Amino acid sequence: MTARSLIVCTILLATAIRVAPAGEANPEAAGAPDWKVADFESRTIYHSPQTPGYTCWVYLWKMQDQSAMAGFYQATGPAEGRPRAPMDVQKKLSWPHLSDPRRDMTGLKTCNVYLRSTDAGATWQTVSEDTFRSPMNGIVVGTAGLQNGTILRAVSGPCLTDDPDLPRTGLAQRSTDVTKTWDKPASLLPPEEFTVLPVGIRQLRDGRVVVVGGVARVPCGGAWGEYGLVMEPLLLVSNDNGQTWGPPVPVIPEENRKGWACEECDVAELPNGDLFWVFRRCAPEDQDRPLHQRRHVQWQGVMAKQGDTWTPKWVGPTPFPNTGLPNLVATREGVVLHVNVGHWTADAGKTWRRLDLPGTGYYPKGVQLDDGRILIVAHTGSDDPYGVDQKIVMSRFRLARP
Repeated sequence: MTARSLIVCTILLATAIRVAPAGEANPEAAGAPDWKVADFESRTIYHSPQTPGYTCWVYLWKMQDQSAMAGFYQATGPAEGRPRAPMDVQKKLSWPHLSDPRRDMTGLKTCNVYLRSTDAGATWQTVSEDTFRSPMNGIVVGTAGLQNGTILRAVSGPCLTDDPDLPRTGLAQRSTDVTKTWDKPASLLPPEEFTVLPVGIRQLRDGRVVVVGGVARVPCGGAWGEYGLVMEPLLLVSNDNGQTWGPPVPVIPEENRKGWACEECDVAELPNGDLFWVFRRCAPEDQDRPLHQRRHVQWQGVMAKQGDTWTPKWVGPTPFPNTGLPNLVATREGVVLHVNVGHWTADAGKTWRRLDLPGTGYYPKGVQLDDGRILIVAHTGSDDPYGVDQKIVMSRFRLARP
């Protein structure tokens, strides 16, 4: 995004809501202590039994006993001589993956692998694997360990094309035996009204569970390019540990929804109950271009808590370029880490400071344990075609004052 377009965008948005002045000094943050990384270490925690190994799209969460769990996608099998997905499936899921035969996972053994660490990431043990069939490289998009011991995961229904009984929208599954078995996936919203692309699950301090991601107010079942054009940020709230969900809570004002066209985002609960967001979205000035020609940028915003719900307070650009799916860690030190870019904020995005954190893997996920240690897991490489060697890596450290 150019400096000129930033100014134009800010002027337009200010007519509807207050826009956060990215990079502006904040009096409350000016006296806040700086933070540095202490006791940093990094290593590989998993490699596929096959070489090259294909393991990617990690999600990480904390259990009630303070153990940490990580899950990810794994595919094994021959690189060549495999069948292709049916042509109608290729067309619906060709944004952009299945247009490339190397990205079609048909004919491979595909599964979700789960690891657990009971010593703050020092060692990890494989807990379970559950297999599924999909031409896409991953179906689970977020997992949370709830206060009642249940594990809840969000699943991308559009990717489960081999199961005709499942709606092609965001689904939720529950496990009561630490990922060894899962119940039948259930729609997050009525599929005849909405298409949901979840990207994460979090449990709030009051026990409620929220799902974040993207929602298109159209029936599910279309091609990705169709509902991608009308995608806007999603916030769903459950009062019963994810068994039922309320309607979508508006995350951004209606004036800002046109051209958003992306589901990737993350949220952190602030001490006052407000929700601080970082989004990946299509650049506002590109909203009239075809979807595949739009550039992606990062925005941020705050929803103010009002009773049992939230309303948009402000939204606007971040000082960072697009880094893919954002990941936020709200720390006990009172700051929010933006793991992807190695920065922290003490004032909900008004000012950002660099953290001396070495680079992580691709699409990292972080969590802070009760003893203060922060774990980050990711996979090496990027959004690679099958046959590129990948592994799961972990970093851990503490926040310390200089």
